[in-house]
Amino acid sequence: NWFGNQKCYPNQLHFPQSEAEVQEIVRAASREGMGVRVVGGGHSLPPVVSTDGALLDLTRLNPVIRSNPHSCTVTCSAGVKLSAMFDPLWDAGLAMKNIGDLADSTIAGAVSTGAQGTGVKLQCTSASMVSGRLVIANGEVLEVSKDRDGELLKAAQVSIGMLGV
Repeated sequence: NWFGNQKCYPNQLHFPQSEAEVQEIVRAASREGMGVRVVGGGHSLPPVVSTDGALLDLTRLNPVIRSNPHSCTVTCSAGVKLSAMFDPLWDAGLAMKNIGDLADSTIAGAVSTGAQGTGVKLQCTSASMVSGRLVIANGEVLEVSKDRDGELLKAAQVSIGMLGV
């Protein structure tokens, strides 16, 4: 991590460029009985990324950022860094509620670790998540949303990677 107090020695390091690649990596790791973790911006203090299994870096994963000013929502890829969202959000007349000093974090990292909350009025980044896609252990994609399964969405919001990639 950026403090230098966490290190790991993964068996495999992957830089997938598509959801299909993530699915195959997860399937292969599962077949081999290998754990899978995802690295973000390196801001986590606890060892949530450390693995001797497969480590994924999602920063090359189809960097999509689409905003919808009418619904005040943004769709983005898991590996998009928060700093890459600033200009597109500004151009759409939108902004993030609360990011603190985490501009180099990925959106998935900020969401899954519950980063940067300052109370009820300025909740953590994950509280803004209204839907998402998870690649689960068998490689299938699980879609979660407030409308479809609110409880699963809540679990995914601060899952620390325990529900999938």
